[in-house]
Amino acid sequence: MMSEGLSGDALHGQRAEMKVICAWCGRDMGETQGPSDQVSHGICSACLALEMLELDRWTAARKRLLWSIAEPTSMSNNGGGARGGQEGRAR
Repeated sequence: MMSEGLSGDALHGQRAEMKVICAWCGRDMGETQGPSDQVSHGICSACLALEMLELDRWTAARKRLLWSIAEPTSMSNNGGGARGGQEGRAR
């Protein structure tokens, strides 16, 4: 009985080649061991570099935002909403 998803060659110790493509751009990234009738996904070096640049931009923007907050702010789930400064003090 053959295991589902494996070709006969893979079960008998012979190396089957599974195609690998970039999940971002679709570029062919070669082959790896696995069922020859299936495709695996990864990220190519060009797309990884672009994603890392984008992450750096978001991180820098987030730091600027956090440093721009003049005073502490807290969030409450009990219907109080966002409170900070004079708004959060008893009157």
